[in-house]
Amino acid sequence: MESNASVSCLEALAKTTTVERHASLVASLASVGAPSAAANLLVLNIIDRHYASLIAPWAAMVAAAPFVKTAFVVAMDVTSREAARAAGIAHFAPPRDNTSFLGCTSRNSSLSAAAAGSYKKTHRGDIRILPSDLPSWKLQSVRSALSLGWRVLFSEMDVLWLPHPTLFAELLASTEDYAPQRHPTSPVYNFGFFFAQGANAEAFFGCLVREWDRRTLLQRALGHAVELASDQRFLYNAARRAPNAPRCGVLSVRKLSYSRYPTCRGWVGSQPELMHLVHLTYCRRLSMKGSAEDVCKKLLVERFYLLPHQGGVSAQNLTSKAWNVRQGC
Repeated sequence: MESNASVSCLEALAKTTTVERHASLVASLASVGAPSAAANLLVLNIIDRHYASLIAPWAAMVAAAPFVKTAFVVAMDVTSREAARAAGIAHFAPPRDNTSFLGCTSRNSSLSAAAAGSYKKTHRGDIRILPSDLPSWKLQSVRSALSLGWRVLFSEMDVLWLPHPTLFAELLASTEDYAPQRHPTSPVYNFGFFFAQGANAEAFFGCLVREWDRRTLLQRALGHAVELASDQRFLYNAARRAPNAPRCGVLSVRKLSYSRYPTCRGWVGSQPELMHLVHLTYCRRLSMKGSAEDVCKKLLVERFYLLPHQGGVSAQNLTSKAWNVRQGC
């Protein structure tokens, strides 16, 4: 158990971290120019080395969408930064997280220690270790973009946009502060694809990232790993003002429809002409024990981005049970 002085020191350290990260992101976002009335949509993504090879085709997918937008990537490691630079994509490279707790606690711990720095999920033998500060940078990138007047469409690499003449038209015309994709098995919002806009959303994400940094820094100082997807539930609890959740204001929320925005568990049997995207997450089965990423998911993501000349992956494929069975998915 840490002393009151240690806790106060760690909370001050977390506050400084949040302020510095916001300032660095705002400075980096200036490279894409300021939003205007005619061009105020920023498509955000945060990536690490697992999908670095797909940055260029991801950007091409975004560019092909039938609406005005600017793409921006938070590249979490050297591999993804080099890929973004080679592809000519506007990006931000977070500095290496070398924060030490030694000024606040007698524990011999820092963010480089495995126990304190892991951000991982173990499920049926599948383990993926992500940068421990990824959730903070994700929340912060949304907050920083909103603070500059951008409307934000956050879309991770495994969210596949399908050719559609009115792609996202009803979403981008919405007036709500926050429009998340639905989670297929629980009430929480899916944090891999969402739309956010306006002053309420900026205040909410600003509050949320401050609370996230404060709480997780204390966890990590004690040597506890940050659980994968815990940021997703953290956001959901704050949005619905659950007991013990941070009080970050009231958001108007519009949950996106399953038919237009399905995840892996929802696309089989759905109507392909309605689908604007598919999100390759929450798949039925993990294909290989000990894999760094779900093998089935990685296969489909790579086929979608890299093999369009061979048919790639279409909405017709994804809605076909027989096709999914052939993929082993």
